[in-house]
Amino acid sequence: MQGIEGSEPAIATPRPARVISGKTLVIGMFAFGLLLTGLLYAYWDLHTRPFRPLQDAIARVIPGSQPRVIGGRHKSHRIGAPKTLRIIVEVDYNPLDEANQARRDEAVRKILELARTQHDVSPYEKIEMHLEHRVPERPPVVWSLIQTPADWEAFSAREAVPGSSS
Repeated sequence: MQGIEGSEPAIATPRPARVISGKTLVIGMFAFGLLLTGLLYAYWDLHTRPFRPLQDAIARVIPGSQPRVIGGRHKSHRIGAPKTLRIIVEVDYNPLDEANQARRDEAVRKILELARTQHDVSPYEKIEMHLEHRVPERPPVVWSLIQTPADWEAFSAREAVPGSSS
């Protein structure tokens, strides 16, 4: 067959396919997995290290609480985002039940005292306290309160009076 101008059409010669052995591929995948695991560990360690003493103290005082403490600016790209300390603690009772109010308030007071002694709370504009009760096969029951450090000081100063609401 001839081309438009009477010449033979040019046929491109295919390049040989690049071959990577299976052994090299598997080793590369393991190395990549180890690299990403190391990066994730380093990120999480740097992200939680400042709050680890507080987490450990809460875990000692409230056994089985699996505390999580995170601090910083939520949506930090927004101007004026408040600096927040978030404390999440698992409890073995329903924190929303009125019968457990005194128990809940006492736990919150203990956690706040630990926060003041184990971590500098002065730079934070808000402190979030979340108590959650996990029941198998049901959504968790969560009690949350977000206040300024001054409001938390007032909360801690109040005596646990039966029948008073917090």
